[in-house]
Amino acid sequence: LEPRIGANIVFGDTTVTGNYMDITGNGIYIGFEAVQCMDFGTITYGDVYIAYNEIETSGGMGIYYYGWMYFLDSVTVNIGQMEVARNNLSGSSGQGIYIDIWDIMEIYGTTQVHVGVTWIHNNNVSGYYHNIYFRPDLVGIFVYDSSAIYFGDTIIEENTLGDVTTDGNSIYITMTYNAWEMYDQSVVHMGDVYIRNNVLNDTILGDNSRGIYVYIDENGYYMYDNSMFSMGGVYIHDNNIIADTFGIYAGAQYIGGYMYHNSQASMDGVFVRDNDVWTNSYQTLNFEIYSFGYHMYHNSRLQVGNFEITGNTFNNTGGWTNTYINHLGWGEYMSGQSEAWFGSFIIEHNTFVAQNSQYAVYMNYFGAVGYYLYGSASVHAGDFRFNHNYIDSNRNGLYISSMGYIGYEMYQDTHVEFGNIEFNHNTIDADRHTGSWNYGIYVSEIGYSGYDMYGNSQ
Repeated sequence: LEPRIGANIVFGDTTVTGNYMDITGNGIYIGFEAVQCMDFGTITYGDVYIAYNEIETSGGMGIYYYGWMYFLDSVTVNIGQMEVARNNLSGSSGQGIYIDIWDIMEIYGTTQVHVGVTWIHNNNVSGYYHNIYFRPDLVGIFVYDSSAIYFGDTIIEENTLGDVTTDGNSIYITMTYNAWEMYDQSVVHMGDVYIRNNVLNDTILGDNSRGIYVYIDENGYYMYDNSMFSMGGVYIHDNNIIADTFGIYAGAQYIGGYMYHNSQASMDGVFVRDNDVWTNSYQTLNFEIYSFGYHMYHNSRLQVGNFEITGNTFNNTGGWTNTYINHLGWGEYMSGQSEAWFGSFIIEHNTFVAQNSQYAVYMNYFGAVGYYLYGSASVHAGDFRFNHNYIDSNRNGLYISSMGYIGYEMYQDTHVEFGNIEFNHNTIDADRHTGSWNYGIYVSEIGYSGYDMYGNSQ
């Protein structure tokens, strides 16, 4: 749809309920190949309600919904909430519930886009490659002037998800290229993501299946002038998961990258809490954090909350480690008066049972906090805390292969602060494997910190 100047466009509510489908192909397929090239005026989309459908597919998708819009100048857009609830879906491949919203690109002037809450709950889904696939990608590509996008919260809760096909995921979320290349006084806000109280039960061993997979990449990237990006937290809690390989994968990288002038970016953090996870092989939890505050210049600023793994029970019967954590880069290649602020990294009150693994908790790297700083750039980070955990391991408890490069290559008037490092009140039983030299807590290379410092750096 390519309306002329000043149009007022209204779409009512979309309701799909109470249908029975047994089909080769796709069950419900809805796409808004939306509005483009519009100046001034308003666009209103009502609520979307997809519920109480019985769908069996062969080779296709159960429920697919997508929407996009681009080239809007001084347009007001209001999009209602989406609710996908109480559907029963079974398939043999493809996606079960696939929501791909909203690609919003090339917006100018005083455009305001408001997207309501996405709520996916109380569905029964099994047999697909991804049982639930939620994809809020490309929200705010090339955003100019005083235009703004406000994307509501996402709630995925109380779903019962069965087997997936080989290499599949029960819940799969990608959030990539949001707030990507912003100028002037533009604003993009992404709401909280809640994945909670779901039951994921993949009983097919050896199918390389994963439970919850969340991947965030290049959000708040290429920011100029006085542009602002903010993102809520990712909360993965109170889920019951059985999977073949990864129980939970939570990965985020390049948040706040290539920031210039007075641009600002923020994220509330990632929280993995009170989950019960069992895997047949590989990791119950794979937690990877890369390059937050990457190439920051002038007066740019990044604010990030905590990363927390607390109150979980992680149990695996195979694979080389129960839990894998990779942290590399908080504040890298910064100059001018740029600032990066980070909360704490907290691993507390968890139970790790690694019945046959070499490691219970393996941290490949923890470091590169304040890495290559110039001018008056500064990095401020909270604590690292590994406290009150119970470990029952075949061989090693907590193993950190490298922990260092905190304040590395600092010049002029740069500044790095890092909080406390704590390993307190843990119970570690690592004697399942006899005849080898094991470690309760092993930390290598607490070094190269405050290394190669010049000028008035601190």
